[in-house]
Amino acid sequence: MLFADLPGFTELTEELGVGVEPSLTRFLTLSIAAIHAEGGTVDKFIGDSVMAIWNAPHDEPDHALRACRAAASIRDAMHAIPQISPKHNAVRVRIGLNTGVALVGNIGSAERLSYTAIGDAVNLSSRLVGVAKEHGVEIVLSGETLARTDGKLRTRSLGETPIRGRSKPVAIFTINDPSAMD
Repeated sequence: MLFADLPGFTELTEELGVGVEPSLTRFLTLSIAAIHAEGGTVDKFIGDSVMAIWNAPHDEPDHALRACRAAASIRDAMHAIPQISPKHNAVRVRIGLNTGVALVGNIGSAERLSYTAIGDAVNLSSRLVGVAKEHGVEIVLSGETLARTDGKLRTRSLGETPIRGRSKPVAIFTINDPSAMD
């Protein structure tokens, strides 16, 4: 699972008002392109966030690596475009990645269903976006995701971190740089 959002979007919206829409559209557009290029499925938009999944509905043995490549592509694309605002230059995106079992399918009520993924693995992916902020990085992936990349990813350990709602800390990593793919 991948969650990506724009840092400081609330402040940016206050600063730019409705003028924020082109920047949001550009972010969503480049995120969708990166996710689709790596065989992912865009699950939903949640305000300025994108949720994507891999390995469903079809098995993809290298799904973790594909998600990491999509994350790096999103980060690189965000740095290739002009800054949105002088206050929003250094950190252009925050992304959380996790790999695990999730319930995937049409979930909802009799009135409205949505194809989505739910479960602990999804929740952790979402929470890793906040961990990226705490660590001052743009991409955070879990140890489980890193383990499934078969050594094809250059990362830096960020140690372990407690995650709200989880009983044990989680090993976390970041992708080193834009050329970090082997």
